[in-house]
Amino acid sequence: MALAAKRVLFMAIAQVDSKQLIERGQTFVVSANDYASIANVDISVAYKQLKDAGEELQGMTLEIPKSELLPPFQRAGEPLIWKKPVGNGVRLLNLTEYIDYEAGDGFIEINFTRQMEPYICRLKDGYTTQVLLSAVRLSDPNASNLYQLIRKKNKLRND
Repeated sequence: MALAAKRVLFMAIAQVDSKQLIERGQTFVVSANDYASIANVDISVAYKQLKDAGEELQGMTLEIPKSELLPPFQRAGEPLIWKKPVGNGVRLLNLTEYIDYEAGDGFIEINFTRQMEPYICRLKDGYTTQVLLSAVRLSDPNASNLYQLIRKKNKLRND
């Protein structure tokens, strides 16, 4: 995943309230101004990186072993139609339902797929908003990966 896409994804996830369900149709807005400020890039660079990141995130799928699949969250008044798959294979899940980008508006809106909600909320439980935004500030993709690994090891040590 490109650094810009990772930054935008983390900035969106940082907005998730892990104490509440993501509402149907809820979008997460990442503005060019916030992106430029947090990533320490020029605003014109932020506009381009937002657009590029949105395109990458919209095409992204995650490969999850069938044995590790989580059911989607059940919402009031909606039946939970989910059956744990059998077998040792993997399931490919789309990360986003859609991403809205309007040239010149200075922001993108991200809507995660319902199947991704439990993974996003579980991720958010393990990372504070401060940690996610600290990872966004790193300018090298490998430094971001290292930072996440260190945080994970520290969490395991503290548990």
